[in-house]
Amino acid sequence: MYYKNSITLLIFLLSWSGILFAQNWECEKCPRRSIGLFDCDVQVPKPSWGDPLSLSDWLEFNFIASGINAELFSNDPSKDCLSFYDGQFVLAADSLPDFDSLSYQINYNWQNLPGSGSLSYADYIVYSEIFPSGSGYEITVYLETGKTREIVSQNTIQYNPAIAGINNGKNAAQFLKPLLGKIRDFESKREIYFQM
Repeated sequence: MYYKNSITLLIFLLSWSGILFAQNWECEKCPRRSIGLFDCDVQVPKPSWGDPLSLSDWLEFNFIASGINAELFSNDPSKDCLSFYDGQFVLAADSLPDFDSLSYQINYNWQNLPGSGSLSYADYIVYSEIFPSGSGYEITVYLETGKTREIVSQNTIQYNPAIAGINNGKNAAQFLKPLLGKIRDFESKREIYFQM
């Protein structure tokens, strides 16, 4: 009976250690990737007086990116393997040494967006957009390469007006986690493609 209990305990401990070790990211064995985090491109016109969408609800759309960025920066299990940069920092670094001519793509008042060109300073970028869809709105989150702007992954979810914009952003970011896993999958497929 003693041996049965010992074997059962040993199997239990080994199975749990496998789960724990499987979640441990080994950052030392791979180069750290740089991630530029950008704002949400609000493709919903600012409401005027009498529109069904209120100004306060529209302003919530501008907090979607904060939720996405906070979720990846704080709650992604692979976050310690990544270097995160504010999107404006990436744009500023790409404009050097011509820093004085730096211009941001501005949407409404304060958003910074990556535009369409190459961003050599960041290995990858994350940005989003919200747009009208049917009787509601949809959020699409993009993970792209910085230099070639190739889409690594993207996902669209329905915007939930019952919760704050920042929480909608956190929900939208769930599909990207673990971010390093998405990047490694993409890179391994690209290596196979280029070797053929």
